[in-house]
Amino acid sequence: ILASLKCTIEAETGFVKGKRTLTCFPPTASTSINCLQLLPTFTGGTIVFDPRVDISQWYNQVMKYKPNITISTGSVWERFVIDLLETEKNGKKVDLSWVDYFIMGGAGTTPKILDWMNNNLLKRGAQREMRVGYGFSEVFGVLSVQKYDNELVDKNLKHSVINVGIPLPGYIVGLFDESGNEIKYGSGQRGELWIKAPSNMEGYYGKKELTDKTIINGWIHSGDLCEIDKYGNIYVYGRLKNSIDLNNSKLFLFDIANDLREYFKLHDIIVERKNLSNGSFS
Repeated sequence: ILASLKCTIEAETGFVKGKRTLTCFPPTASTSINCLQLLPTFTGGTIVFDPRVDISQWYNQVMKYKPNITISTGSVWERFVIDLLETEKNGKKVDLSWVDYFIMGGAGTTPKILDWMNNNLLKRGAQREMRVGYGFSEVFGVLSVQKYDNELVDKNLKHSVINVGIPLPGYIVGLFDESGNEIKYGSGQRGELWIKAPSNMEGYYGKKELTDKTIINGWIHSGDLCEIDKYGNIYVYGRLKNSIDLNNSKLFLFDIANDLREYFKLHDIIVERKNLSNGSFS
């Protein structure tokens, strides 16, 4: 836990003394424990708890408590900006000069929508663009964070998914194909993301078989299909298991979703596999 906190602070995520955070996550969620409870405690910040907030209340809660740093998912932040614009349509000026870091975690959004959100936040005084982070419970919350003040961030929107930043200091990541061969950074190829970190879990409680499949030779196998550009930025496309085998090739459902979303100009879409009674699928 201490290793994770120190590594997150060294990534310059904005958690310093006196900053106010707001959490609407369940208190037991790893992201909430790490970023919105322990980090502010560790650095001398102020914590506002309200785990009852749903998407329709998020804008009002954020504007009420004015947290310098807070985290939510892509769909919730999109709703926040929509509510912000609706507030201004009704004649009320919005000032976001108190915003240090709004952070997007969990389910993200598209690069174009993120760009749209950032433009609207900055126009209203936010100190920085929204950052995107990536992680999961097996590494105790955070694995990587975007650094938009870093000149090495790719912002030309050529990817179908947003980049989730570079690994925290002290974290080792690699991309590997199905045979366990490492994929070179910047090659444009995708593979499973493996992680070695001081905060890696020891295993799943009471589930040795699952642990042995997840932790191999000290590497946690994330189960996520990713790409890493030449600067070390990670792009997460989706879960490897969300795929179908078709004509001797693997077809990923999130790739279909991204193509449909782009073609039909949709904000969001989910593609699911449905098994039919005759053994086939749709």
